[in-house]
Amino acid sequence: MTSWLRRVVPVGAAAAALVAAACGESTSPSGGADPVAVASDVEGVSGAFSAGVGFQSLLALSPRLSLTAPPARAAAFPAAGLGASRDAVLRLVRSLGWRAPAAPEALFPANVLGKTFVWDTSGGGRFHVDSSVTGAPSAGVRFWLYYVPVGGTAPSLPLLPIGNIDLTDQSTPQANTLGVKMLYGDPRLSGGQTLADYALNGVRTTSSYTLSATGYVVDTTGHQVAFNLSNALNTSDSTLRVNDTLSAASGARLWMKIVDSSTTQTHSLQLTDHYQQAGHTVDVIGSSSETAADSTVNVVFKFDGVTWATVTGNESTPTFTNASGQALTLQQELAILQIVIGFFDIFDHANVVFAPAALVF
Repeated sequence: MTSWLRRVVPVGAAAAALVAAACGESTSPSGGADPVAVASDVEGVSGAFSAGVGFQSLLALSPRLSLTAPPARAAAFPAAGLGASRDAVLRLVRSLGWRAPAAPEALFPANVLGKTFVWDTSGGGRFHVDSSVTGAPSAGVRFWLYYVPVGGTAPSLPLLPIGNIDLTDQSTPQANTLGVKMLYGDPRLSGGQTLADYALNGVRTTSSYTLSATGYVVDTTGHQVAFNLSNALNTSDSTLRVNDTLSAASGARLWMKIVDSSTTQTHSLQLTDHYQQAGHTVDVIGSSSETAADSTVNVVFKFDGVTWATVTGNESTPTFTNASGQALTLQQELAILQIVIGFFDIFDHANVVFAPAALVF
């Protein structure tokens, strides 16, 4: 799916000029939603996950989260493209196979309940229990979060605590459930701003593994995004079905569905994106199929239910046309690029909420 997007990505100084031109011109269908405004809304929803300092710290430090010392396994969760995020989610969903169907187990060993994990400055690049620190949930654990330099994988020294993440066992007979609450502010002080409050649910049956997340995130400016994210793996054919719904305080509502299936010969994606805001809707519906010999794409863009553009043909040389079969302008192609990349960014960045699942599932 990404090859045809690269087809319209300009480079260097030309990129800035063309994107500016696209934003300065009207590319919306008559009386319909504005693609540039749509792209901005979609980017805003994605930013609630990617721009927050708490999630940036969680993403960088997720490989170091461990209830043992040294870490028993690296829970790396890359946010560097649809493929990387998809593979990380797939690993987490498959890890549910170690848990018994319909028989939730305790998520935490009894000896760590109520404990707080802080960064060990003596070396080794890990967290360890600090028994002198109180306040962790009695049914779970607390990890302090620290400022991590851009591109870094460990806190800067001297340590700068910026928040904490509380993980609690909320399991029921129906599901293994991990409660997650993230606070922004010095964890040595009381209070703090809630950046996220959600639950991770892992359900295993004889035919599927499902990992889902339900709750909300808030950026440091107070904008809230509610979400319901689901990833279901069919154990018979390894097909991954993604069904994500996000609702922003601005009124924007997004729904994304991906069916990702692979065989020894073919890798296929089916994509359905739906955006709704202020009475306008945008739909991106299509498929992509990759084989050893060739790759094809067939995507339709609809504004307020009316077809606006299509992308068809080979992924290496796709054809962009409007509803009348005419070629799109470069500005219109860029509008398509902005919208679809925005949806992919949401899939990519929102999946960071699953990072704590690797600690217990």
